[in-house]
Amino acid sequence: MDAGIARQAIFDRNKNLYGYELLYRHGKNNHFPNIDGDKATDSVLKLTFDGQSSNTQFISNGLPCFVNFTHNKILDNTPFAYPNSKLIIEVLESCQIDGSLISALKKLRRHGYTIAFDDFQPTRNWLDILYLADIVKIDYSALSTTTISQLIKVLPDDRQFKLVAEKLEYTHQIDHAISLGFDLLQGYGLKRPELMELDVAAA
Repeated sequence: MDAGIARQAIFDRNKNLYGYELLYRHGKNNHFPNIDGDKATDSVLKLTFDGQSSNTQFISNGLPCFVNFTHNKILDNTPFAYPNSKLIIEVLESCQIDGSLISALKKLRRHGYTIAFDDFQPTRNWLDILYLADIVKIDYSALSTTTISQLIKVLPDDRQFKLVAEKLEYTHQIDHAISLGFDLLQGYGLKRPELMELDVAAA
């Protein structure tokens, strides 16, 4: 088949498996191809949740599935076709923060969906909607450890969301993330994405 999925493990601070980020792949190439983000999201969702029911269990072992969502796919009610108990909606950093997005995220939260902000940057717009996040991901490949330490200081002391350190490649980054109080850890230094061989037709 052409369309496929890779999963990358996400661990807690004690290195216990927490869930998986599901990534669009093409064929047997374990890298993201040049494809429209909306199509990638649709394909990952269909391959994971549609068709043979065994696929969801095979892909995630019953653990939460982080799936990247574009602005369009959040606004068109796509998430509601999939179970809120399994799906974590990962809001891409490229999403435009506007009234429509805010209303859509509020609606998803009311219906029990978990919201994650991907590649979080402490701009005014994103800080203003932190109350909508259950999970916040910070990219260790894009920021220095010093910058990340400073970023953590601007987050609310009484934060209600989990912090994920992502794209951790080195032991010192993992140790740094744990020392700062990150709840979850993700990256090549822990586990590289695994290409899944699914017994379904392409989405």
